[in-house]
Amino acid sequence: MSPAVEHVVAAATSAAPALIPHVVDKAGPIYLGILLNWALYGILVVQVYIYYSAFKTDQWSARILVGVLFILDTLQSILLAKDGFATFAAGFGDGHALNAIRIVWVSVPLISAIVSTLVQNFFAYRIYILSGKNYYIPALIVATSWTQGICSFLASLKAEQVELYSLLEEHAHLEIVIWHAGSAFCDVVIAVAMCYYLWKRDTGMKKTHIMIVRLITLTIETGTATATVALISLILFFAIPTQIYFITPSFLAAKLYANTVVLIFNNRAQIVQTRGQASHSTMSMDGVNIRQNVTGMSTNQLHFGTTSFNDGVQISKSVAVWEDNKGGDLEVTPAGPSFLKI
Repeated sequence: MSPAVEHVVAAATSAAPALIPHVVDKAGPIYLGILLNWALYGILVVQVYIYYSAFKTDQWSARILVGVLFILDTLQSILLAKDGFATFAAGFGDGHALNAIRIVWVSVPLISAIVSTLVQNFFAYRIYILSGKNYYIPALIVATSWTQGICSFLASLKAEQVELYSLLEEHAHLEIVIWHAGSAFCDVVIAVAMCYYLWKRDTGMKKTHIMIVRLITLTIETGTATATVALISLILFFAIPTQIYFITPSFLAAKLYANTVVLIFNNRAQIVQTRGQASHSTMSMDGVNIRQNVTGMSTNQLHFGTTSFNDGVQISKSVAVWEDNKGGDLEVTPAGPSFLKI
């Protein structure tokens, strides 16, 4: 190495900031949390675009819920990006910058409290309808949801007061524990109850069974994701209280809840069959339709439709009977719409 190069290297080394002790432990969780939060936000943007493009006739309450969740999660990602810039750019080389909470008390526990409570109460209403208006399990979900939401809100106030990540375990221990434990418990109860009541609605008919199984699978997958993130955050908080590893999954909670709702809205069952027939059936519980379509209707069709009312619930059924062009067999299938409308 030439003397000139050695001089440049020595000057750069002397000008470089001193190495921050345990910099990976301090910066890593924040960096990963912001990065993964924005990744989930990208997925949410696509899901919301699909929803508003494809389901323009959904109930106003569902459309407002999706809009509110999207606005809150957009605000969260913007605030986290602002904090990320302050930590890793403006505060580069400053060890105190990695410990400063800044406005994370708003973007994570406060917004997560609002989003999780909205989503969990939405599922409580779905379970209330599916169960035939049995209020015991929905009441448990609502009570647990509001408990964890309030504790998350209190944790945000404590975080705003202490201003440092290193002081959270000491000053907001109980609030953080109840927040994550309550979220996990509530999500598990929701998943189990949804699966149970959906399974009870299985009539044994092939098409209905396929739709029910798909809904149950989706419920388990989404419920497991949100509950797992809450449990991981809780375990890290207990296992390594001196580090801030637990904030990485905490950064993801609101995005997972929002994606869960929009994914369920978008995942209207699309089951395509062949043999040159067409059927169309729709099952709606709590105003969200699950629809199946098959193209290629054969001729010689007879349609039968019925509509009945029971305690404010409209039940409509349409059945098509037609002759198979190939074999001459008669086939009876739902021709749609077939739905429960609350």
